[in-house]
Amino acid sequence: MLFPKKKKKVVHHETKRKESVYEKTTARIGEGIGKLGIGKAQESKDHFFETVRLFFTEFMPIHYQFTFEELKKEVDGKRLSPELKDRIGKFIEELTDSEYHPEGIQEEKIEKFYIHFGQLVEMLKSELIVMQPHDNSPHLSFNFGPMIKESDSEQKIKVLLAEGHTYVVSKDVERGRETYEEINKHFNSLDEKKKAEIYPKIMEFYKKLLAIHN
Repeated sequence: MLFPKKKKKVVHHETKRKESVYEKTTARIGEGIGKLGIGKAQESKDHFFETVRLFFTEFMPIHYQFTFEELKKEVDGKRLSPELKDRIGKFIEELTDSEYHPEGIQEEKIEKFYIHFGQLVEMLKSELIVMQPHDNSPHLSFNFGPMIKESDSEQKIKVLLAEGHTYVVSKDVERGRETYEEINKHFNSLDEKKKAEIYPKIMEFYKKLLAIHN
């Protein structure tokens, strides 16, 4: 045999599944924000809670009729960074308080919920890494990544990227451009290694921003 056979690269179905859930969720977030833009606040609110349930049901996974208390327990059992667990916990508390508030959820708060949720979805995705299973089998799988201390600028960039993607989906060029400028300010304060790691994500956002601008 002159040349060894190349090993076939196999992507585990779990990787594709989680990527699919992420893509569907960001699209639904944009759709929900769009409903707000045309005055359909109640429809947007219903859409938001359904989107949250669908995301966690498919991403964790957890049963669709979960209570927020059950969701918090599920999140606490995952290997997520303390900061992300804390943010999800606060988000769940906000949802619980708003859902049972006698006056309901105001329109301006629905938009904030969408943005906060978009940030969490983006951060959850960023904390997933592709790694070899312990049995050294050839397939790849998603797992929750190591808890690495991040700089304030790196954390801020991740949050801004999450916001930026919601603006891309809702075709809000102006807010997307402002977010991109803010990202660049924080990017300049990173060390060279971190810049190299996060640069592709920033460029991905920038290209999507250009696409909706043209």
